[in-house]
Amino acid sequence: MKPEKDGPYLLRNTKLHGQYLVKRIFAQSELSLVYLGRDLAGNLVVIKEFYPRTLSLRDLDGKQVLCRMRNQQAKYDELKAAFIREAETMQRLSHPHIVRHERHFEENGTVYIVMEYLRGRTMERMLKDGKLPREVLLNSVMLPLIAAVQFIHGQGCIHRDIKPANVMILKNGGIRLIDLGSASWSRSHDASRTIMTSACYSPLELYSETSRQGPHSDVYSLCATIYAALGGQPPPDIGERLIEDRILPIRQLEPRLSPFLSRVIMMGLSLRERRPSLSLLKAALMVERYRWNRKSGRSAAQYESSYHE
Repeated sequence: MKPEKDGPYLLRNTKLHGQYLVKRIFAQSELSLVYLGRDLAGNLVVIKEFYPRTLSLRDLDGKQVLCRMRNQQAKYDELKAAFIREAETMQRLSHPHIVRHERHFEENGTVYIVMEYLRGRTMERMLKDGKLPREVLLNSVMLPLIAAVQFIHGQGCIHRDIKPANVMILKNGGIRLIDLGSASWSRSHDASRTIMTSACYSPLELYSETSRQGPHSDVYSLCATIYAALGGQPPPDIGERLIEDRILPIRQLEPRLSPFLSRVIMMGLSLRERRPSLSLLKAALMVERYRWNRKSGRSAAQYESSYHE
């Protein structure tokens, strides 16, 4: 969501934690304000401030954040605790293809998460602009994304919000999976908390706090992301599919795909919880990459270097 012209934002050059300077607001959501900032060494960082729009107000000093209504304090505190869990999840999930956590801290009556600044655009934006050709997706995007998700699952966590808007394509090569606000750890109590579902990308089990969630939930969202990227349009939303499942086979949208990858993607979009493993999805993508590069006579490294020149 784009920031409003006059919002409850921190002023330019506000110092946080004694070592970060706020430069400008550049995004906001229902739960947070996101700023571009610099550390004392001059490095760009992203600073995410807990600020639930309907529950918060900025005090007269321009810094302190207060709960707007006393009878909403419990809800405010619950959301704040979830924000801290997001920061702790980022801190634990250190991986080359996951956005890097710098630090988090409490100040001004709220919480701040400091992250690496990423130069690039989201997959969602690049797909809309037609800037992600099939060969780049196969060679530079999909396999690193699967590697990130495999790492998350290996740590006993599920992301629960994989979609093109949460994948950053970097200018200097590579990808980052971002937004861990819905992530859930096994053997924890946060699996039952409210999930921010995403139309077209969330499986049925994420719409119910009592359904069995697990790595298979991320497989659905990952396959929906691949379907949108290679097929040119997202799959129908799960609500529509429950009434009448009119999802088109991906080979109908992209006839050049192999039957193997097409079948694995459609299996991953099953309404049932029995979906293929990430290992099978990875194998199908590797075979597809080999087929494509063999036809074109170029290697994966050649595609990646030419794309990022």
